[in-house]
Amino acid sequence: MDIMLSKGFRPTLIAVAVLASAANAGDLQITPSVSVDGTYSDNVELTANGKQSSYVNQVSAILDSQFTSRIAELNFNGSSTYASYTHNHDLDDSFRTLEADGRLFLWPDGLALTANANIRNGARNGARNSLADIVSGDTIEIRNFQSGLSYNVENLKYQLNLTSNISRQTSEDNIGDNNRIETTLTSQSTNSSQAIFWRINATYSDQENNEITGRQHIVDAIVGWRTPSKINPFIRFYNEDVSGNISQPQQNSGDATGVGISTKLSSHLLVSASYNFVVDDEENDDYVAATIEWEPSARTSLRAEYSKRFFGDTYLLDFTHRTKRLTNSVSYNESLRAFDRNTFQRVLVGNFFCPLDFETTSNSLTDCFQSQGATITPTDAQLVQVFEQQLIEGNEFSLNKELSWQSQLSLARTNFDLRFSHNRRESLTTNIEDNRFDATFEITRTISGKSTASLTYNFNHTQLDKNQIRSLGQDDYYRTLSISYNRRLARTLNSVISLQMVDRNSSDQLLTYEETRAVITLTKDF
Repeated sequence: MDIMLSKGFRPTLIAVAVLASAANAGDLQITPSVSVDGTYSDNVELTANGKQSSYVNQVSAILDSQFTSRIAELNFNGSSTYASYTHNHDLDDSFRTLEADGRLFLWPDGLALTANANIRNGARNGARNSLADIVSGDTIEIRNFQSGLSYNVENLKYQLNLTSNISRQTSEDNIGDNNRIETTLTSQSTNSSQAIFWRINATYSDQENNEITGRQHIVDAIVGWRTPSKINPFIRFYNEDVSGNISQPQQNSGDATGVGISTKLSSHLLVSASYNFVVDDEENDDYVAATIEWEPSARTSLRAEYSKRFFGDTYLLDFTHRTKRLTNSVSYNESLRAFDRNTFQRVLVGNFFCPLDFETTSNSLTDCFQSQGATITPTDAQLVQVFEQQLIEGNEFSLNKELSWQSQLSLARTNFDLRFSHNRRESLTTNIEDNRFDATFEITRTISGKSTASLTYNFNHTQLDKNQIRSLGQDDYYRTLSISYNRRLARTLNSVISLQMVDRNSSDQLLTYEETRAVITLTKDF
């Protein structure tokens, strides 16, 4: 990692740490630990045939600390890992992770200085292998540093939340690198006895990478009047715009003014609807926007919205329901993003002379390499074109539609966890659509006061360029089954034994594989 990349953000992190440590009434907890992880993989190179087994040993030094005081909070978790591979020691390398965040309260009325840092190892190319980790290799270090100010006030008259941050993201391959300035403002009236009510949501972001810029702002505000009839009229203002020299859609802004009514159908149900007049009606039609807020109890809440933005209809959903043992949550939101690591392009790797049965019996290009001086005849080999999805710079705005559902059932000694998520990513310039569906079912059983066991099944389906999978896209299925047993051997010594099986099927035959891992982990706290 190039430490100089984070130089501009170290002063903020250091300031938070120093001032937190200087507080007299602070509580500091530091937990250093050492972890030894031994993993046996029967297919470490992830091929369908000619599998290569390996024993991967990881030794990690870990530091976990928390500090809290009247004026400051600081959390730090970092690790340094050295991994060695028995099948190829040229791959031996060190890896680092970091999760750190701090908050310094400048004075009691809600103003605070914030900072956080994140270092992780992610897949070098998610199309090649979205499950890439230290054992399988093909990972890169991704770093994100952020600092800013936050101001939060809530009283009997109004609620105000304001955040402003400067962040920088970098990676070893420079893809997705960007500098960002982002400001978010949410505020609303809280006094139901006042004649005037209002609400405002506003965001502004400015991103830059190698002189390519992308800016976005959204302002959504209403001002209304409460009436004795409980049918309250309001005026709505909406403005959105994306700009910069980044690739943009032909229609990139929206400006509307509307009138509407808000009414409480019951003490727990609020419904609002407005008719909005678009300023530039040559590009978009006038539209209706609606919001439903329902909170029948402290354990159940629902918020649903429908409106229009410059790219079309837009929806929002946030639902939670809790009972003594069961918790359900469902959410749906839509957001614009730029400079991410999710843009791929199908490229030709090369032309190879391969065995005649290559497409049915192999998925390794090593079968196509000829020894020096070998003679190739048409009856023994075929010419095969090999393509791959190459990760490229995401210098464009993309629309991300994300749906998630999580259910948790907690019994006396057993917990059940079911999670679903679906992400639809659409480029606003090329209209290329990528889909990702993920489902996880997990059972955790407390066997005794010192041991637990868990069973986890994960299913993932990823489609790149969904509408042109045969010619330009890629279709992947991942199925992962994991079984683990956790045993506390002593007060500061813990062990985990696990078995993991992965089955990947891809429209790109070269990426199809099966792998089984056996893992033993020992962790010692000091």
